[in-house]
Amino acid sequence: MHQGTKFLSDAPSWATPHDPGADPVTERTRHARHALVDSEPGLPGPVLAAAAGARKALVVPVVTALAIGTIFVAVYLAAFHAPSVRHQPLGIAVSDKVAARAELALNNAAPDGYTIYRYPDAKTARHAITHDQVSAALVADDGGTRVLVAGA
Repeated sequence: MHQGTKFLSDAPSWATPHDPGADPVTERTRHARHALVDSEPGLPGPVLAAAAGARKALVVPVVTALAIGTIFVAVYLAAFHAPSVRHQPLGIAVSDKVAARAELALNNAAPDGYTIYRYPDAKTARHAITHDQVSAALVADDGGTRVLVAGA
């Protein structure tokens, strides 16, 4: 035999000619076994198969958590994308002319946004704020016109 001659059995598995009479299932499993062994040289097939299961066990929870997080964000963005005030109680203790202008401006800015309560003086408006009847009041007294708000 000549030393430079290579026989078909010495050739790599990918270089073997296709046999049309071969069983396709056997061919696929042979190919799959070689793919596992060739991807990590030196590791047997069962070890590679076990590692694939561990990777799958790690990937599935991560993908599930990302999907749940995406749904959570989408629901909150849909629900709270345009917050607006509705029937917020607001007190006014100023002159009739200023009160009329303030009510008109608030109703134009946010219809049904505020429920206006009129008070005769700043002391009564402050009392309403401290007793949680209104959350804010526009008052005019010796210090000028200002807004009083409820504290946290």
